[in-house]
Amino acid sequence: MLNCLLTVMLMASTGWGAGFVKRELWEGAATTTLNDAVLVAQGGSAPTTTTYIAQLDYVGNTIDGYVDKFTAWLVPPVTGNYVFYISSDDDAGVWIVPDANDKAIINVTDTPPLCRVTGWRGYGDYTSTAEQASAPVALQAGIPVKMVVIHRDGTGGDYATVAWTLPGGTTIDVIGSQYFAGEQQAGGPIPADGQTNVKSGLLSWLPPAKWSGKGTLTYDVYLSTDPNLFPSSLVSNDQTTTAFDAGAVNGINLQFGKNYYWRVDVTDPNSGGTGSFTTGEKWTFTTNDGKPFIVTAPGNVFGTLNGSASFTVVADTLANTTLSYQWSFKTFFGAAWTDIPGATGPTYTKNGLQPSDRGLYRVRVYDTLGNEVFAEARLYMRIGLVNRYSFTDNANDSVSGANGTIYQSANYPATFIDAPGTSGDPTKRQLYLANGPTRTGSAGGLLAYVDLPNGVISTLGTQATFMAWFTWRETDTGQNWQRVFDFGNSTGGENVSGTGNNYLMLTPRADGRTPRFGYKNFSTGEERYLNASASLTTTSGQVCYAITWNEDTGRTEMYRNGKLVSAGDIHFKLSNVNDINNWLGRAQFNDNGFWGNINEFRIYDQALPAFEIAAAYALGPDTLIANPCVNQPSSDINNDCVIDLDDFALIAAEWLDCGLTTCP
Repeated sequence: MLNCLLTVMLMASTGWGAGFVKRELWEGAATTTLNDAVLVAQGGSAPTTTTYIAQLDYVGNTIDGYVDKFTAWLVPPVTGNYVFYISSDDDAGVWIVPDANDKAIINVTDTPPLCRVTGWRGYGDYTSTAEQASAPVALQAGIPVKMVVIHRDGTGGDYATVAWTLPGGTTIDVIGSQYFAGEQQAGGPIPADGQTNVKSGLLSWLPPAKWSGKGTLTYDVYLSTDPNLFPSSLVSNDQTTTAFDAGAVNGINLQFGKNYYWRVDVTDPNSGGTGSFTTGEKWTFTTNDGKPFIVTAPGNVFGTLNGSASFTVVADTLANTTLSYQWSFKTFFGAAWTDIPGATGPTYTKNGLQPSDRGLYRVRVYDTLGNEVFAEARLYMRIGLVNRYSFTDNANDSVSGANGTIYQSANYPATFIDAPGTSGDPTKRQLYLANGPTRTGSAGGLLAYVDLPNGVISTLGTQATFMAWFTWRETDTGQNWQRVFDFGNSTGGENVSGTGNNYLMLTPRADGRTPRFGYKNFSTGEERYLNASASLTTTSGQVCYAITWNEDTGRTEMYRNGKLVSAGDIHFKLSNVNDINNWLGRAQFNDNGFWGNINEFRIYDQALPAFEIAAAYALGPDTLIANPCVNQPSSDINNDCVIDLDDFALIAAEWLDCGLTTCP
């Protein structure tokens, strides 16, 4: 784990020469608190190493047990009130010191932080707690302030990232390298050092943070494809502005796909005193390759039955050539793309939408030289039942073709058996996963389980219902945490159990000995869960559990045999789930494999209302309820596949507007 301390202050020049962000590292620092980190970094001992990075967005994960200190000159782009944010793995603190002494921060009691992290927060999570944001800090445009970050790592992952909100703004952005100046050198280069795909030859930089203030600074600019930057590379001398236009990236002024090197030397005249000359740092950038590029990618579309969907791409090229377009389509779980006849412009519109139109739409943008680039978007459309696995003799999906793959071993097989009382009826068979009481996820392929295709969860849209009929065979040996389903990913990666990162899972028995639906948000590490009120035993027989997920209302619900048993709040989106491990019978963790029968498993792309869940349970696993998304009732005014108060509100509004007659 890692603690991070951020200090922002004005202080005297110390004369380091590299510009950007200086990182001092103290290895082997045995610290446990934010205050410990301050004492190490401010204690006067020499660092183990000193290096330089581009911005205050550091991810380590190479060693444990250290303290590091980042120092940089921050140049505000506009005058006004800034809000600073900190995200780190364990504690972090932020200070603004109104004098030139970085030793003013002595401990967290006498000099309390302006903002901080207590405990830890996920990478890039700046808003989980109010203390992570500073109060407004007044800064003046172009007046450098010195920023110091002191950061502690114990064990595990380590990172620290600093962001801000500009005056009058609302977005939280990592502070870019273009806002950090050198101390006596030019800094903050645009293009940023190492930047690729540069499309403009306009170069700019920041003046040094510390100079005499007497007279006018002048700059000598060097630019070349030769990293040596010989004197012949001088393209401008004694200029007083902080920008130089090297011309367009067009294959003539600046070549396509070339590495360029540049440097800005600074002369401080120090009028009335002794002037100084400082050689700049060597920066590099790579120009655009001249091939087509995407300016604005097509966005995902949420369509409705019989409605329309449009996709638009904005593309460009710096080369003197013409762009052409071709749109293609494939289903969410299809293998091949199919070109759409006549779809050869930057916009494609599909009318009269049907369930079969759900899927991926891709545009190929190509030029007359044979260069091409692709962009794709998704068409979501609520169709009700999306996937159905009946397990009569395979794990195929009879609705969308998202077929599952069955894994098993000789000792722990997956077999198809007759449902109780239906001997000989091939349409009423079930999948038996014979994992026994001790087969865990670490056994990998030795488990009996079903692997569903990647993307079955993240492609659902904003709502879902997961419905399973199953019989648990656990003999009360204390083996908790078996899984009916577990969708998401683990620290082990694809096809590997480890520790669950981001998931939705249903276990027939959690540590409280009742079934649980658990769902974890990767960005914050927070798991929430719904517990059933009654335990499952060997005498429970076949049960039906349904989980609804509704991001439009922020609510998730658990049903047992058609009745609501628990509900809770949602804290992430299905579209953000990296669902590369979509398993029936296996866990993202090294937990026990499922021991029992799975009769039927269904996935809907809507949060079924309670009466439909009750109806589905009453009909049983072999009969489907009427699909309101396909056989759409006339009273479903807003086309959301549910007849509810929203529809009645629309009917009432129409009646008030038009009376008893139909609106034209």
